[in-house]
Amino acid sequence: MRRAPWQLAPKLTGGKGVHVMVPRSRIGNEAALTLLAPHDGRVFFVLPAGDFAIIGTTDTYEPVSPDEVRASNADVAYLLDAANHFFPAASLARDDVVTAWAGLRPLVASDVGSDDPGAVSREHAVSEQVPGLVRVTGGKLTTYRIMARDAVDAAQRSLGVPRSRARTAEIPLSGGGLTDPLKAIGAATTLTRDAAMAARLVHAHGDRWRDVWALTERDAALAERIEPTRPYLVTEARWAVDEELSCTLADVLVRRIPVAFETRDHGRAAARRLAPRVAEWLGWDSARLGVEIERYDAEVERLFSITG
Repeated sequence: MRRAPWQLAPKLTGGKGVHVMVPRSRIGNEAALTLLAPHDGRVFFVLPAGDFAIIGTTDTYEPVSPDEVRASNADVAYLLDAANHFFPAASLARDDVVTAWAGLRPLVASDVGSDDPGAVSREHAVSEQVPGLVRVTGGKLTTYRIMARDAVDAAQRSLGVPRSRARTAEIPLSGGGLTDPLKAIGAATTLTRDAAMAARLVHAHGDRWRDVWALTERDAALAERIEPTRPYLVTEARWAVDEELSCTLADVLVRRIPVAFETRDHGRAAARRLAPRVAEWLGWDSARLGVEIERYDAEVERLFSITG
């Protein structure tokens, strides 16, 4: 029997994307910019990220597993040269790069044989190669809701139940009910007495910022900064463990709070300061604590090392 189009198994390819982070003061952009690299006309972005600017991304095929992909010196040079073309006063050099990281895009190879991953569609595909197992491939983070909707539609078809209308376009994510951010930042500044911390709490946690801050009322030590130079509080780490399923140091300092991206040691010093607290929250003994610090070092080395 001929399968429906949504059941066809897609063929995949991988495009490597690299980003570099530099101090935003060197560039001075107030908004996100979409530009064409002078070398080859490919699209790249310069995005404001607090005190930093993110420049990306490259778009090249990379025949390695996701765990093995790394930014290379050539990738970094490509992005810095492209940025310097549009911001010549910046004169960005390798030493200006705080962090560089890479990943693989799971592209659906609709244009198999193309030498340019930029020509491959970013659309996603939903398949059911094994009855009852729905798989989503391709796509982009920015279309996650549409991908989830299509996957649920496919699951309902597989189960033979009527399709139900997805309500996710109308339901805010946790913290998404904030109606007046400026007012919230003002209230947070009054409590924290630090404008940078207040802005971070509101921007990161939305209308749940008060819940995050409330933890400091029971433990004043949670109001300390994780990293002296960055506006991230220990209470956010406690929230990440208690409410956001963080179970490793990298969960906290890479995936919940971007200390690893915004420090030149990729959060290694912060991890050592924070580790005893995380150990207490998660019930680690001293041996497990040492193992977790080693795991953190290995993970940030894998994520942020730059190859020759």
